[in-house]
Amino acid sequence: MGNMSILVEKLEKIISALFIFIALAFTTFAYDFANYPSPILVDGKFDGIMVVGDKASAEEVIAGSDIAVSLSYTVLDQNGEEKLYDTSSIIDTMRSGDTKTYTIENLDYETTLNYVDLNDASFIINGMETGALRKGETYTLSGGKIIGLVETYIQNELSSATFFLSNQKLKVQASDLSVEDVKLASEVDNIHSVNSILIGHACNNPLIMELRSQGENCKSNYEPNTGYIEAYDTPNGKVSIVVTGHSIKDISNAARVLSYYGDFRDVLKGNKLKVKDKNGNLEVTPYQFNNDPQISQSADYNELYLKIGLSALVLLVLLFVFIIPKVTGNKKIR
Repeated sequence: MGNMSILVEKLEKIISALFIFIALAFTTFAYDFANYPSPILVDGKFDGIMVVGDKASAEEVIAGSDIAVSLSYTVLDQNGEEKLYDTSSIIDTMRSGDTKTYTIENLDYETTLNYVDLNDASFIINGMETGALRKGETYTLSGGKIIGLVETYIQNELSSATFFLSNQKLKVQASDLSVEDVKLASEVDNIHSVNSILIGHACNNPLIMELRSQGENCKSNYEPNTGYIEAYDTPNGKVSIVVTGHSIKDISNAARVLSYYGDFRDVLKGNKLKVKDKNGNLEVTPYQFNNDPQISQSADYNELYLKIGLSALVLLVLLFVFIIPKVTGNKKIR
């Protein structure tokens, strides 16, 4: 009878372990970029940090800023539905007096922030002045494009304005992304404890080197003329997204894909992507490291986990239906 009790206890432990294994088997699937910008941005709420290297170049910082802008605002169409952020709409923040050129549908729009006040601002676009626009007001350009003032900022002697340039009037809703959410690599204690987007080259951002498991060689796992967008799952359910590349241009190209994720929705799939410039067009393709050390990053391993989990489930049913009743029945007779 003692041996039978021990056997029953062991079976109970095995069953408990199988339950845990099955739960893990069904929850260890790698992040898929088809879900981007979740979990970084969900319903206008920013949940994470953006990280650049302490020695990041100006271009790397700009690439990070472009991604930040795309996450700073939720774009709604005229019906109030969320609109994917794509290259048919530009949202940006400029300082007073700055000039930038934006390309929308192969047309250039040289835009200058003419002046900024507490509640209004004016722009000059391709030589055409909009006049003073109050927050929420728009101006239609001669070609049909619409510029709208979203917000103005006055701090000390610096003034800036956020605006959109689009084919239609947009409702732009601010997320809660703030300057405190943008950090240097040295300011991050544990990159695995938060959702994050890391921008730059591994040689300039050691946290990227850590996530990519590059050892001591920060230049490994890079191909010439190639940018990379990679997702790394953490044991506590967080996701780190790495935006990197062989050169500054490659990093900028990868950042552009995330900045205008609406344009690339059809190819944002999987958890590791290569970005290449093909005659002015960005080509996005999935890939895997040959020596990828993270099991949770491989679709092949995920499929294996699922098969093992299903097999374990069948074994669990057999234990319940055939073995346990027989063992417990013999125990009662004795």
